[in-house]
Amino acid sequence: MKRVVFFTHAFSDALYKALKSENIEIVAVVQGSHPDIPSFSLFDMFEGGGHLRQFPIQQAPFKWLDDAAFRIYARCIARLGFIPGTKTYDSISGGVVQASDIEEWARTHMNFALQLLNGVSADEVWFGVLPHLGLDNILEQVALNSGRAVLKFQQVPFALKFFYFIEKFDSNNVLQKKTTPLLDWATWQSGVITPNLFYMQENVGREWSVGIAERLRYFGKHFASLNWSPLMERAYIAARKRRWHNFMLVLEHLSARIRPLAFTRWYLRKRFARIKKMLVEQNKIKNASNPQLDNTTYIYFALHLEPELNTQILGGDYYNQLDALADLHKILPAGWKIRIKENPKQNYLHRGEVYFKRLATLQHIEYVGADISSVELIKHAAVTATITGTAGFEAAISGKSCVYFGLPWYAGLPGTFKFDAKIDLQAIAALSASKPALDAGMNKILSKLADGLVFPRYAEIYESTHDMQAVAQTTAASLAKISAAGA
Repeated sequence: MKRVVFFTHAFSDALYKALKSENIEIVAVVQGSHPDIPSFSLFDMFEGGGHLRQFPIQQAPFKWLDDAAFRIYARCIARLGFIPGTKTYDSISGGVVQASDIEEWARTHMNFALQLLNGVSADEVWFGVLPHLGLDNILEQVALNSGRAVLKFQQVPFALKFFYFIEKFDSNNVLQKKTTPLLDWATWQSGVITPNLFYMQENVGREWSVGIAERLRYFGKHFASLNWSPLMERAYIAARKRRWHNFMLVLEHLSARIRPLAFTRWYLRKRFARIKKMLVEQNKIKNASNPQLDNTTYIYFALHLEPELNTQILGGDYYNQLDALADLHKILPAGWKIRIKENPKQNYLHRGEVYFKRLATLQHIEYVGADISSVELIKHAAVTATITGTAGFEAAISGKSCVYFGLPWYAGLPGTFKFDAKIDLQAIAALSASKPALDAGMNKILSKLADGLVFPRYAEIYESTHDMQAVAQTTAASLAKISAAGA
């Protein structure tokens, strides 16, 4: 049996049993949980708690964390926090690691990662999604430096197909990377399928969207059992959605870890909306009211939620969206504009005063109102630009050209172009990919990918139309094949 630590936000019993039939033993789950497997929450891996305490303390060599790895850890851990009064991780409200302590936290988290891997005698570490929360980035580095293979996966949003990446140091201490090596996978013949964007929808949880009577019953049940953590979680999430900043401030003061940062967070939340409004009113940031009705030639750039995986990791050199906008602005043809639309889930993180001041220096950029649909913006744009976003894919399948800056899963599809300082925007704006070409391109991309579902969040797309037990068996067989290829 190969012994594997699996970092995934959820882990089904069906996949657990299917992997066992493939001679793979999941000896620990990080982030998610399973009743029969030692499970470690992000809180456990952050604080060194839970089952981790049963393993001997470890001291990881300091050389394992080189400058490149530390930089990735630093920008990813900065987003990781915890909902006050709970052990539930929160990557939206702001991190809890302060700059003055960040290197000590990196060393501490390295020690915890080695404690886990040695404690469960792991052979390999798998990531159900590419590491992007700081703790998983550290776990990846510790696994590689301790001689273990690392497998990383990236699910395609609308297909039972996923990318896979294998990393391991060889006998000469040279890191070997296999990026989706060619193995035998099911041929994709369905061409282009319009993506399901369910993950863009707002959801504060069922308990806070039902009637008052059911809310009171829910509150009473947890209050009577003295289990206040679910109440704190729902209250905080609901307050964040409704922008009840003062209530969030009160809740954050209940957490010793967050308390020193609570007033700073409160100030930045209040300041976030004011800054943008002020700059627009002063005409330092232009606002386009009806861009699809005028005759301006423009590039549509749908802003990513920041910070997140799609920019911080998959963005490559462009993990900062403003860098992409600045470089695009430099090569803008005369008379063209860049029109940007804010991500509906964006908050003050990466949107401080200095962000808007820097944006205001780019004279040919205009904000587009949230009431204008992305479909219309793509339709009337000369080109759509993005780091890795779905807007680029939507543009391509509608026959419009897309420029991408990072590593989107649809890279190489007809009508998509990697950004280069010498790219001719006017020339690519005149191009249009045909439906047969798009279908053939999609078939080529997806036929190279593994079969199955490694990102459980997408399960709801398939639960009503697929036998999920069979999907788990297919996924397990794929994972076992990839693991064997990396041995």
